[in-house]
Amino acid sequence: MGPGRLLKGGAALLAGAAVVTGAAYIYDVRRAPVANFHYVALGSSFAAGLGLGPRAPGSPIISQRSSNGYPQQLARLLNVPSFTDMSSSGATVMHVWLGGQMLLPPQIDALGPGTRLVTLTAGGNDVGYVGDITIMAFKRRGGGDGFARLYVLGRSEVG
Repeated sequence: MGPGRLLKGGAALLAGAAVVTGAAYIYDVRRAPVANFHYVALGSSFAAGLGLGPRAPGSPIISQRSSNGYPQQLARLLNVPSFTDMSSSGATVMHVWLGGQMLLPPQIDALGPGTRLVTLTAGGNDVGYVGDITIMAFKRRGGGDGFARLYVLGRSEVG
């Protein structure tokens, strides 16, 4: 088998994998929520609990929803009969109302006549709080040099 044939076969395999991955992603994010939960959590990464433990079972990978985010903990504490967490890292207020974040449906679609408690934690991504925090850290730690010491060398190296 010649190198040209191997290259074509590899390209076809790669294209097939991309199609399958894309289809799985679209299926993962386009599942419509069932609207009749007692407690519905809406919001961004502050609600999703990004980095607070394992991903919540059944949640879209793109949302980065943790099983230890505050909505998950509140649902366990209150022992609510039914709970859905629609929060998603990176969500803005418009994503909550209209959807469209990485093909996710509107978070608000999960609200229904049986909903008794709603928490909404969104708005930080609308005002760019992550960018502002990063800029403030640069200024406080001496610009680019402070950034390098803080993130490359580790916090213990920063005076």
